[in-house]
Amino acid sequence: MRTRLLNPKWIEGMRKHGYMGAQNISKRVEYVLGGVAATMNAVDDWVWDRIVETYVFNEEMRRWFTEVNPYALEQIIKRLYEAHERGGLWHTSENVIRKLREIYTELENALEGIGQWGGR
Repeated sequence: MRTRLLNPKWIEGMRKHGYMGAQNISKRVEYVLGGVAATMNAVDDWVWDRIVETYVFNEEMRRWFTEVNPYALEQIIKRLYEAHERGGLWHTSENVIRKLREIYTELENALEGIGQWGGR
């Protein structure tokens, strides 16, 4: 987690790759959920907290995702929800979940605008 997914240098490298970098970040979050958390229950809450803070709650990162690959951000948010909903993989406050829902709703509205009439 620390050498890739939560490493600022790795994140900056992914940002240089635009669409594919965003997709790679999203896939890493998916691997954390499916490969480590779900099978071994070996992901501490602080890891999920850092993922949400780094990729979703950080306005600069959220703006970048929205510009280059909003679908990757959508997948990250879905994985975070899944980690929270799956019997104890991520324990967090209702405030965090509420903020995650608000951001997801904003993102959904933006994605809906992209899909209608070929653009915004």
